[in-house]
Amino acid sequence: MYVFGRKCPRCKGRDLSPLTLQPWMDSFPAARHYHCRTCSQDILSFFPISVLLEKRTSERFKMPNNLLIRLKGQHEQFARIHDLSENGLRFSYNYDSQKFADTALEVDLYNCEQGTFLERLPIRVLSSTFETRKIGDSPTTIVWQGACFGQLNRAQKTILKNYITTYGQKEESPLSS
Repeated sequence: MYVFGRKCPRCKGRDLSPLTLQPWMDSFPAARHYHCRTCSQDILSFFPISVLLEKRTSERFKMPNNLLIRLKGQHEQFARIHDLSENGLRFSYNYDSQKFADTALEVDLYNCEQGTFLERLPIRVLSSTFETRKIGDSPTTIVWQGACFGQLNRAQKTILKNYITTYGQKEESPLSS
């Protein structure tokens, strides 16, 4: 994903903070590495474009609609899991007053079909994007967030692998959804 100019390809924001170039970035002339303060994405900017840098480190698998996470914050709410890996997940929910970007929190994973759950999964939200959809007669803002897992215990890792093996479908492209 790319845009023209020095701005974030994901949210189109210009509130960027400079980061140190990674060694592999030295091969791009006049490259600059930035972090978007609005949506927490990393970008590589070099005249005349800016490119989104993918943060995923492992293969993601699409999940069925019956897998949800419960977000604990000012207001408890459920979110739909879109994809899951051994290192993180991507989820969405209807916007309310909560903002989780750059925060560490614990979530509970629920399998609504089987009635099973996995509690207290530590995550850190890495990216947030917002989308407005018309649901019924009113516009609704949907928040999409990407997160990585914190330190998981052996049982949590085993159950996550089981969810991926049982329910996961390989994605065609890591940025497809």
